[in-house]
Amino acid sequence: MTIPLEEKLMAQLDIHSSQLITVIRAKGGSKRQKTADIMDIFDQTEDIHLRRECVLRALIIFLEEDPDELIKEYLDSRTDDLQKEMEELTMGVFVIRKEEEGLQEPPADIGIIIEGVEVNAEFITTTPLETKFLAQLDKHSTKLLQVIRSRGGVVKQKTTGIRQVLDETVDIAIRRECILKSLMIYLGEPVDHLIKEFQDAEAGELEQATMAIFVIGKENQFHRPKDVKVLIEGTEVLSGLPSVATAFAMLFGLIYALNLRYPK
Repeated sequence: MTIPLEEKLMAQLDIHSSQLITVIRAKGGSKRQKTADIMDIFDQTEDIHLRRECVLRALIIFLEEDPDELIKEYLDSRTDDLQKEMEELTMGVFVIRKEEEGLQEPPADIGIIIEGVEVNAEFITTTPLETKFLAQLDKHSTKLLQVIRSRGGVVKQKTTGIRQVLDETVDIAIRRECILKSLMIYLGEPVDHLIKEFQDAEAGELEQATMAIFVIGKENQFHRPKDVKVLIEGTEVLSGLPSVATAFAMLFGLIYALNLRYPK
């Protein structure tokens, strides 16, 4: 059974927290001064999320990095100035807090910005990666299909079944999946190298995947799957995704954020 990236990170952080805190507390000088307030909150709270945040902030300081360079905190998510500042971020975690709330209280929102694009958040008003990707796919789908349909030979042969599904379904998620699969074939990429379909994926199959989108429990090409996962180096990093198109968007974000190379 593969372990999702988030679950694995949190488990390892919890395992090593005590030892990390011991090492951090042993430091004197400016590091002790900068981590003093963080350590006070760590000692006073029982909230596991706040304790993890304190450990990570203290660790950043211990490693002589500035937490403010990575973690950006704001009091209001609706102002034009804030949105402009976020759009100028190269990479960062943004935290939205309510007035008069400090680190002791859970934030109103947390998200990730990469090159000014929000890739994960709940309430923030900048354009999320998934929404932007799907909107652009829908916008250009007609032209893409015209180009793909104009090709003959192997491309036409390999896309025949996919185009038949596309012509017969009104499900937007299935239509997007068909367009992406057809585009891969048009570009000379084998679809099954990236999108792997199983009725019930075995652990061994998951662990052997270098980089893949796993589609689980799809009755036929006209039905949505029971689950869609993204795997990198045999590790399940995302699961429960609503569609293959969403998995594409998330995978592109991960490739960029983690500076990965597409497997040859």
